[in-house]
Amino acid sequence: ITPIAPIIRLDTNDPRFVSKPFARAEGLVSCAVLPLVRSGRALGCLVIFTRTRYEFSDDEFELLRSFAAQAAVAVHNAELYQSSEHRRFTAERLASVGRLVSQSLEPREVGQRIVHSLLELFQAQMAVVYTLDPRNGQLTAFEEASLGMGCRAILPPGEGAVGRAVALRQPVVTADVLDDAGIQLGLETRAMIDASGYRAVLAVPLIAKDVVRGALVVADRVGRMFGEDDL
Repeated sequence: ITPIAPIIRLDTNDPRFVSKPFARAEGLVSCAVLPLVRSGRALGCLVIFTRTRYEFSDDEFELLRSFAAQAAVAVHNAELYQSSEHRRFTAERLASVGRLVSQSLEPREVGQRIVHSLLELFQAQMAVVYTLDPRNGQLTAFEEASLGMGCRAILPPGEGAVGRAVALRQPVVTADVLDDAGIQLGLETRAMIDASGYRAVLAVPLIAKDVVRGALVVADRVGRMFGEDDL
């Protein structure tokens, strides 16, 4: 589907078919592949397999085109609904945290609500609020929520994605913090991240009155791609 291709008819011995072990295990011989396209955007593909050698006719492909068009509409509508629900859910959580911030004078309570809301919003493995010590540049974990292993309590200046975000005064995103040459990691921090598996990181500095006060961090399993919507 990249680039969007026309209908493809092939058998599972064709060099273009890359899942040969799967095909052999399932006894699949011939297949037809049609892209699911909506407004010029590929959303997926419709694949039909047979367990005997089969030549799909032009009439059959016309029918499959109709199925693919209907499937593309269904997938597109599902995406719109999911996006709408996510925006509603996000707005509700942000409003809840905003109410708490305006009502509570207890920093710990506010911090706990923030990290638990981040964990739920991002469906991530860990969320942390760090505070910055302006005297030595160290970052200290103020509040944390995690589905497994926790974070390092104190980070030296500039270390990790969060340290870089604070130093740059802008968000830092990485799909694998252990394999990112732009992020400095000490041996202890690297070992802890490696053990936890939380290698995809989104870090955002907390800035008030043009002064960096700390940072928010959301972390997930390696390969998670945080995008513009997350920021």
